[in-house]
Amino acid sequence: MNNSPERLKIICRNCKAKFDVTEFEPFSSFICPECGTKLRVPKQFAGYLLEKICGRGGMSTVYRAIDPAMSRYVAIKIMSDEAASEEAVRKYFLRQAQLIAKVDHPGIVSIYDSGEFQNSPYLVMKYMDGGSFEQLLINKQLPETPALLNNLANVAGGLQALLRTGIIHHDLKPGNILYCCDGTAGLCDFDLAESPLLGGVMAGSEDWASPAYVSPEWLETGKEDFRGDIFSFGVTTYELLTGKIPYQTDGDAGILLERRRHSMHLPVAELNPEISRDFSDFLNDMMAFHPEDRPEYPDIIRAFQAESQRISAGPGKLRKFVNILRGK
Repeated sequence: MNNSPERLKIICRNCKAKFDVTEFEPFSSFICPECGTKLRVPKQFAGYLLEKICGRGGMSTVYRAIDPAMSRYVAIKIMSDEAASEEAVRKYFLRQAQLIAKVDHPGIVSIYDSGEFQNSPYLVMKYMDGGSFEQLLINKQLPETPALLNNLANVAGGLQALLRTGIIHHDLKPGNILYCCDGTAGLCDFDLAESPLLGGVMAGSEDWASPAYVSPEWLETGKEDFRGDIFSFGVTTYELLTGKIPYQTDGDAGILLERRRHSMHLPVAELNPEISRDFSDFLNDMMAFHPEDRPEYPDIIRAFQAESQRISAGPGKLRKFVNILRGK
């Protein structure tokens, strides 16, 4: 009986030379001796080949990986050993992946697979090669405003689809919206999501809100419904359109709450000349202090799409369009 480990072989993407890299350190690099191309050594994991670390969180690490069976890149999120040592957290992670995988909407990053490998829970997602909106904002590489608004309208549609399943995200921010170079965007990172089917939020998630985006009701009561996501979505949109956050983040929960109650932030229309006053006012409604004063997802989707169309038309194009409608 042969108990030797499976050999790990890769092919140079440039000259197609083959190499056995079984003895190489995972994630290290080497130069192809045939053509000089720099290659990365992958790590085998549950039938996938992990290539590099894309990001780390408190409970997990995300890798770019190759799915050999489908000949495509994927993203694999693997729970840390510390988090996986808690049985309740392990079960929650896997139930959550199974539940979100059933939400078929382009505004949600698709989950292809989930399971456990060598006692490590993991999930396999669509690889979004453009990075997060947070990264794109920092690097000044966000899509043009009409495309950005359409992306965000699509994310709002994804949030609405999640809500039909009873899921509330609870951590909506630019860093959790991923962009793909095909022009699409999707919401990810459901570590703090809540659903009746999941039995609440993940254990150990007391500090689950990001200070810049957290809703006033969470600060005041420690609870929020889907309208808390709408508040966070409004803050996220404000930041993406202006490069600024509307609320300062220093101070305790009481100070953060008072800033939301007596907000003095400038309207988006005063910071971004592309944005209309009507849409600027609509964003303020999304960030209303009282949840009942905020619009709901159907209105949000329509407002974002309409503003995108208005900006795309432009004054000259809009006049021409109106003239065509009038038969001139």
